[in-house]
Amino acid sequence: MLENYISKIKLNNLEEKKEYAITIGVFDGVHKGHQLLLKELRNIAFENNLNSIVFSFDDNFSKNTKKLSEFLLTNKEKEEFLSLLGIDYLFLIKFSPEVSRLSPEEFIMEVLNIIPFKYILIGENFRFGYQRSGDVNTLKNLGSLYNFDVIFFPLLLENNEILSSTLIRKFLKEGKLEKVKEQLGYNYFLKGKIIEGEKIGRKIGFPTANIKIYGKKLLPSNGIYKGKIIIEDKFYTSAIYIGTKPTFNYKHKTLEVHILDHNEELVGKEVEIIFEEFIREEKKFPNIEALRLQISKDIEYIKGKKEENLYIITIDGPAGSGKTTIARLLAKSLNFNYLDSGALYRSVGWLAREKNLTSEDEILEIIKEKPFRWTWDGENCKIFYNEKDLSNVIRTDEIGNEASKVGSIPKIREILTLWQREYLKKIKKGLVIEGRDSGTVVFPSATLKLYITANLKTRAERRAKELGENLEKIIKSIKERDQRDSERIYSPLKIPKDAFLIDTSNLSPKEALLKIISLFLKAK
Repeated sequence: MLENYISKIKLNNLEEKKEYAITIGVFDGVHKGHQLLLKELRNIAFENNLNSIVFSFDDNFSKNTKKLSEFLLTNKEKEEFLSLLGIDYLFLIKFSPEVSRLSPEEFIMEVLNIIPFKYILIGENFRFGYQRSGDVNTLKNLGSLYNFDVIFFPLLLENNEILSSTLIRKFLKEGKLEKVKEQLGYNYFLKGKIIEGEKIGRKIGFPTANIKIYGKKLLPSNGIYKGKIIIEDKFYTSAIYIGTKPTFNYKHKTLEVHILDHNEELVGKEVEIIFEEFIREEKKFPNIEALRLQISKDIEYIKGKKEENLYIITIDGPAGSGKTTIARLLAKSLNFNYLDSGALYRSVGWLAREKNLTSEDEILEIIKEKPFRWTWDGENCKIFYNEKDLSNVIRTDEIGNEASKVGSIPKIREILTLWQREYLKKIKKGLVIEGRDSGTVVFPSATLKLYITANLKTRAERRAKELGENLEKIIKSIKERDQRDSERIYSPLKIPKDAFLIDTSNLSPKEALLKIISLFLKAK
């Protein structure tokens, strides 16, 4: 019966698995507590070769059961967020009296008939079934009866407050953006399209883009905000206004953005607006000149806010995922430095092979002198052994296998990890570092951690094209390498704990770049 009320959405193009791990919940906002649970769901699925599934509810279900009419995420945004967290499927349950009358056991039986899951992960306040009569203990009893494991998560506290979507909505309506970010784990954002306005801002010297918001998204409180607007593949610092224009005696609420250092025609463009700081409340001014003066002060304040943080973005992932191309595009787009961690290991692998070094001590004796150096000119990354350019010779599959071998030696990993951390001393703005363990070992506290992957067929086709080798040979090589890297004792290949996952199976490098820039602006 339940299957008749479910929309099944595949969130990526990765390989299908035969068994499943699931969770159930509304997940409005996908806040830090949700993310903790969802990342553990992803990791359990990854480590046990399972598909991960989120059972959630459409807007009408929440409207009828929770009396909600506006949300922290639209359904489309929720899909995108779950995909970035590495979840394989979203099953959306539609509201119906028939579904709402199911007892806890009947509900779980219906879910098991659709998906014979092995694990279910839930928060400790989870309630389900008719009149929310089932709880964690009910679920544990059903797990013993129907042979599935129940993993529950305690409620997360942030500054002695229980983290919840309800509390986040309250903070948002009060303009408390710092608290909103504390609980969401990211800057709040809106998506929409630029529409024709009445050009009042232009008339008083501050042109604005009028935004029509997508979906039933909750707006922050009326006022002026500092933030970013993403237009196509560019982003700009902006002054964001939400309100009813009381100086002009308007009644309806509008969202307008004054974009710094941008004067092009934008009507019809799709945009994303990211809120960074609440500046002041909306106010009725005695005249237009007073309004103009205050807007000037607001913009000067925004221009005066300098970003002094050093940002680190790590990119991990398997061979053939496209991570190198994407990492370089990202570094160029953000004007960050770039470091190819994998190239260091490949270079040591090349060295061991070139000089026929068979023991750990022989390799250590050479690399302790730091014979390698690397350069990044905004376009190309090169690595040198003494003065020999290794940038191309280390790209072969054979050298990749040698890199995996030397990468299993703890002392070598310690030296190369230290080199990469020392490189930060030369960085002024930010660093994009790409490699198998850049987010798990080298910089575990990075600003943004990414795991870029693709299905085996896509990865193999890319490598075969790059190396000019037989596809079947490459598939065999990738499987062997993945197996070896996942089983090594020291730093096995895995998704970093706090990473977002980008599936590039059907994405161009530019499409992946746009997703990452959006994530970065929300995380910083």
